[in-house]
Amino acid sequence: MARRSRRPAAPRQRAAHDAPALGPDRAFEFKPSLRLRTDPAHRAALRDKDLGYFRIFVGPAAGPRAFVSAGFEKRLKRLLANGRITEQTWLVGGSTGALRFTALLSGLASGRNLTWELKEHYCNMYYKKGDTPAVLKPMMERAYQICAPRKHIDAVLGHPQLRLAILVANVWPMFQPLPDLALQAVFAGFFVGNILSQRVMGGLAQRICFYTGPDPPVFLDNGVGGKGGIQYVPLTSTNIYQVLHATTCVPFVQERCTFIEGVGTGLFVDGGLTDYYLNSHFTDPDLPALLLADVPDCNVYQTVFDCMLPWQRSAPEHMFDNCSAVYPSRTYLEALPESKLPSMSDWFDERFIALPERRHMHWRTTFDLSERLWHHGIHRAKSMPDLHAEAATAAQDAERDDVAASDRDARGRTSLARAGSLRKPQFAG
Repeated sequence: MARRSRRPAAPRQRAAHDAPALGPDRAFEFKPSLRLRTDPAHRAALRDKDLGYFRIFVGPAAGPRAFVSAGFEKRLKRLLANGRITEQTWLVGGSTGALRFTALLSGLASGRNLTWELKEHYCNMYYKKGDTPAVLKPMMERAYQICAPRKHIDAVLGHPQLRLAILVANVWPMFQPLPDLALQAVFAGFFVGNILSQRVMGGLAQRICFYTGPDPPVFLDNGVGGKGGIQYVPLTSTNIYQVLHATTCVPFVQERCTFIEGVGTGLFVDGGLTDYYLNSHFTDPDLPALLLADVPDCNVYQTVFDCMLPWQRSAPEHMFDNCSAVYPSRTYLEALPESKLPSMSDWFDERFIALPERRHMHWRTTFDLSERLWHHGIHRAKSMPDLHAEAATAAQDAERDDVAASDRDARGRTSLARAGSLRKPQFAG
């Protein structure tokens, strides 16, 4: 008799009240830099200073998946309030990474939790296939106003310790006049070229870094296009909204951004094109960096084209010489509704379009869990064992084992000798 097939059960909907099942020590992992793994002084500084040890924080351009690391802002604000952040520190990112860091600085100036307000705005945005750039424009303009209220812009630009570095990609002039259809073909060609070599990305666009403070963050030099492949431009009260538009300007989805004061005309697109997660090799050991990673395997995409490949292409390990990462564990992922991370594609998911509250619940649960548990990733970092001491202990244990083994062998040989003498025939003298 034929076996009747069973329909697979629908995934259980986890609500926010299920969150306590996730233990704090299992939610986030820490990937130490090579410097932390090999230098006891750096490990001691991390244990002493907490987040204050890091001089650069990198926010990926991964849209609503940034909610995975939302606990970072809560932790940093607490340390700032307690006087634990004492040195100049850089907040580096494009796209959503730029929005969240700008909102953090504006929130410090205003006393409002603009990180939470930005999250709520993302949740309430409604965009679907077929909508035009004109539909998206007022929603994005509202996001910029949340991140940078006009009356607090000067405080953002002049914060005494925290500096902003917002990354934007500027398509090279030869491609700028092309209509969308032709430009899509150009992007497709570079996507294919990127499969063969990531160096081709320097032929599509130049990186521009808009920065606050008196000096540019030249530690970003080593990225797409190599040294000289990046232009540094001051972020000002007159170009900040243009820059926020540019760094979040998804090609063929939003209205083109064609002018930024301080640069002039161009075709400015989402910073994730050239700096999706991490695309700078930080070489100065005095400027340790922390990547706010948001995927359980800590796979780190350098450009958005790397993210779109059907296989994983992670940044080379030398990118972590002086850069560490906090990232979610598989257990954290399993605690989320449907075990699913937030994604820009959620806006186009038919299930979420039919029931937006379902998407809201997914994203808010991700945010709330991170705010509650993200700092445990830093606790894991601070409890990282001293590898030199660990190695010395292992060597001592091995030496003790060798001595014990030698003693056992010696005792064994003595016992055998005695047994042999007892068995030896006795001859009369």
